[in-house]
Amino acid sequence: IYYPSIPLYLSGNFLILLIFLSVMVKLVSDWHYNLYIVTTRKILKVSCSPLFSQTISEVLLDQVRVIEVNVKIKNFVHVLLDMGDVVIVFDRPSHEEMFVIANIEDPGATGDFLTHAFELIMHSSPVWFHPRDTKHLYKLTEDVYERPHTES
Repeated sequence: IYYPSIPLYLSGNFLILLIFLSVMVKLVSDWHYNLYIVTTRKILKVSCSPLFSQTISEVLLDQVRVIEVNVKIKNFVHVLLDMGDVVIVFDRPSHEEMFVIANIEDPGATGDFLTHAFELIMHSSPVWFHPRDTKHLYKLTEDVYERPHTES
C-alpha cells in the first residue's frame, strides 16, 4: 500500500494509539475508584469516575433480610487473576435488586466472611429472628379437652 504522506500516516497512528490509551486509562480508573464499605448497619458502594460522575448506593441492613450470598467468577482470566463478584440477594418485598460487589480479589474468602457476618447480624436482630427461649419450648397444662361426640 502506498502512503502519500509519511507525517500524515504517523500522526494518524499516533492519534489512534492516543485514543486507545485514553480509553484504557478510563476503564482502569473506573475499576480502581470503586469502594465498598460493609458495616453492621449498612452496605455502601461508592463508584467514582474521575472528572465524570460519582454514584453512592447503600442498603440499610436493619430494613432488609439477606437471603443468600453468591460468588461468581466470570471466565478463565478471572480465575487466573483470582478476581470475581460477590452477589448479595435480599428478600424481594423490601429490596428488589441484588447488590453486586464487582471485580474484587479473592471473592471466595470475601463471600464466606460476608455470609458468616450477615448470619450473626440477622440472628442478633430482633426484627427478623425471634430469640429462642430453650427453657420454655414446651408448655405443660392439665387441661383435658374432650372430643365432641357424634351420634351415628
